[in-house]
Amino acid sequence: MKHQAVIAALQAALKSDPSNGAVHLHLATLQHADDLIDEAVVSARLALENGADRAATLRLLVTCLRAKGELAEALIRLEQLMELSPDEEPELIAELAELQRERGQADEAQDVEGRALALNSGASERDQSLADWAEQFDWGALRLTMRDVVGLEDVKQQINLRII
Repeated sequence: MKHQAVIAALQAALKSDPSNGAVHLHLATLQHADDLIDEAVVSARLALENGADRAATLRLLVTCLRAKGELAEALIRLEQLMELSPDEEPELIAELAELQRERGQADEAQDVEGRALALNSGASERDQSLADWAEQFDWGALRLTMRDVVGLEDVKQQINLRII
């Protein structure tokens, strides 16, 4: 255990302030790093209950639950994490598909992978249509000054004071 002294110090700090979610999250991270998976799960759950960074805590909790073999809760926590990320990050979708395979849900995993492909192709199509739209303009003759911007007088003054 590389982090034994720090883990002990964090545990002592939590005795005086058990509602400190950030310390619980830090403790869970170190416990995970030292392969103390059961303890990391407990600390991560306490971190969630006590207001720690929800996304970071859920990411760690999913990793620990998968390592522990608690795949049902890992799936629930991963879905909670995905709700926090409206753009559905590709690595979360890949992890969801992998988790569903581990649970023996190959059909659901294929559906998730299909959704991931659709998201990726949709993004590239949007990027291409935006590029096509922008090409119709002659950007070489475009010139904007502060006088061209309506409103935002305070912002323009700050820019003038800092840059000009």
